[in-house]
Amino acid sequence: MVDLRSGQSGNQARDHKMHKEILQSDQYPEATFSPSKVSGTFAHQGSSTIQVDGTFRVHGGDHPIALSIPLEMNGNTVTAKTHMTIPYVDWGMKNPSTFVLRVRESVELDVVAIGHLSQGMQAGAAH
Repeated sequence: MVDLRSGQSGNQARDHKMHKEILQSDQYPEATFSPSKVSGTFAHQGSSTIQVDGTFRVHGGDHPIALSIPLEMNGNTVTAKTHMTIPYVDWGMKNPSTFVLRVRESVELDVVAIGHLSQGMQAGAAH
């Protein structure tokens, strides 16, 4: 879950417009990803890749998404990285482009997550 109200670009006027007119973060304060299927096998050490299918919920809508997630195991630490394209206009959000300013109709999102396996957990097949 991501609290969309926390998004900041460094420009207060742009952020106000983004929250009020595009994300409508007062009405839709969260974005979530709910995985429904994980496939692939991850290595006890080193690199591997899993596939995760699920639903990305943003701006009041559910959108199916499939992610390929490279994993890196180092000791009991796992690092996962993925990239996704959010076609926000196709998903019902307003394009903020103006006569002078042109904005793409999608946003590129990179996610990096680092976790630690607790003692007793073993890396193995994803289900």
